[in-house]
Amino acid sequence: MKLSSSTILFYVASIICCRTNTAFQSVPSFRNRKSQTVSSSSSALHSSIYTTSEQSRKKRTINAWNINDVSSLTSKKESSAQTTGVTTPTGSKTYFPPKKLAKSRADLERLNAVSVATAGTYIPSSDTASIYDSKTALSNLMEQWKPIMTTSLLITGNTIGAGTLVMPEVAAGPGMAVSTAVFTVAFIMNLISGLAIAEVAIKQYENSQSQVPSSFKEFAQTNLESESVANGIAVISMFVNACVLAFNLGHLGELFTPTHEVMFAGGLVMMGMTMSSTKLGNVASMAVTGLFITLAALMLPGFASISHPADVFWAPGVASLSDSSTSSLLESAGQAAPIILTSMVYQNIVPSVTKILNYDRTKTAWTLALGSFFPMMIYELYSFVVLGGGCSSETTSPLLMAAFSITTIVGSSIACVMSIAEELESCTQTIFSSSQHQQQQEEPSSSTVVVSSTPAALQEEQATDDVFAMSEFASSSSPQQQQDVNDDTKKEVLFSVPSILLSVGVPLAVGLALGNGDDLTASLRLAGSYGSPMLYGAIPALMAWKQRESLSKQQFQDVLPGGTATLAMLAAGSAVFMMEELSKDIMSGMTSILG
Repeated sequence: MKLSSSTILFYVASIICCRTNTAFQSVPSFRNRKSQTVSSSSSALHSSIYTTSEQSRKKRTINAWNINDVSSLTSKKESSAQTTGVTTPTGSKTYFPPKKLAKSRADLERLNAVSVATAGTYIPSSDTASIYDSKTALSNLMEQWKPIMTTSLLITGNTIGAGTLVMPEVAAGPGMAVSTAVFTVAFIMNLISGLAIAEVAIKQYENSQSQVPSSFKEFAQTNLESESVANGIAVISMFVNACVLAFNLGHLGELFTPTHEVMFAGGLVMMGMTMSSTKLGNVASMAVTGLFITLAALMLPGFASISHPADVFWAPGVASLSDSSTSSLLESAGQAAPIILTSMVYQNIVPSVTKILNYDRTKTAWTLALGSFFPMMIYELYSFVVLGGGCSSETTSPLLMAAFSITTIVGSSIACVMSIAEELESCTQTIFSSSQHQQQQEEPSSSTVVVSSTPAALQEEQATDDVFAMSEFASSSSPQQQQDVNDDTKKEVLFSVPSILLSVGVPLAVGLALGNGDDLTASLRLAGSYGSPMLYGAIPALMAWKQRESLSKQQFQDVLPGGTATLAMLAAGSAVFMMEELSKDIMSGMTSILG
């Protein structure tokens, strides 16, 4: 077939147009190139680089990951731990860095920041979360129990004293088993009394929003609202401390000679007249520290030498050797009870304990329970070691025994002298202020009208000048000068000479009398029979009951459980105990007179 020239030209033009169209379709347009550039930039924004430090070691980098493609990250060599992904609200996958990269809380925060930036949240594994939770719980537990334990040791140091010297002799009468029962009853009664005092202190603070007095006399006067009752409490307190001091001096004279007893009393007088209460307290604290050290040195080796502990615990007492009847056993337990009760008294510092613990009910209850439990265990263990033969003159160094006795006597005696002197000066100031107030009331009214010859305006001007002068001194003086002024202001006043002489002289006379062959524990038994049950049994119950009645309309939580029944049991128990001791003393006195 013969083709014309026009036909041939048409076919050639068609072929050229088809190839040109194919070439244009294979080359992306400018619009497509711009779209690809934006897409790659968006992909770059969806990637990030995570860097963490390993405490001065090399930096580890997790190369950029795409939150929409978790599968590509699992193949990377940098991810040495298991990677996990969760579904986000948008339906995409979120990568969580390995848990072992989180070396601290700061690392966790950085991981969270990176994950949030990539539309996810880092969730630590259960192991990591449990470690942090356990550390936090342990830290909180230590913060809660640290003040409880320190204040409990304060109560223990205040309780352990002169009773330690005679506790094995006291426990030997009824035996260890019966003595343990007496210790337990005394512990419960003292704990109820301490909780009652703590309840009064806490409620008084919550009602008035003011700090409670540290002095037990002022504390009782504030709650009972009776000055005569407060003076009676001061007299009972002086009686109890004088009995304990008389025992200390008498026991010192028995250990050495009456001359050493008098010399020690003279040393107490000199320290009381020349040292402030703070310095005396420091000396007493050093003595108590020595007491614990020497007591531990006596007890720890003694346990190893006891071969049959059960036989020592269940062995009958000395009183049962001659008469094994129940009446004889109860009589020996009754003779030990006043001394044990006096030796475990600590209630005088309960207002200070509540103040230290910021009037927290739970902490105060635990502190009183532990602080009174430790002395009971120390008394029982020491008595057990001595009765078991682990601490005798054959197995123990005489020098160690002497150091133990001296530190015990020194610490307890200084505390007794300070307490008696404070009560004497408090009573003296009360009597002096009341007599001065009475004299002012008896004076004619004309003499009380003229208070000052200076006009009121001039007085106000002088007072203003004084204020400006004080402020000018405070601003112009150096810190050292201000510190000197503050030190002079805070300087403690020494005890008066008459109060110190009376505090030491009367117990010294009683101690010398007891050293002539009488029972040295008679003074401790006298204090435990009447002073301690009245001061720390009946009076706390009365204060707590009166406060509950006055604050009955307000919703205050009680520290002492049991309601009024517990207070009634405390008051009745103290009254029955005192009546029983009084009847025994009357019968004993009549027997000695008639016989």
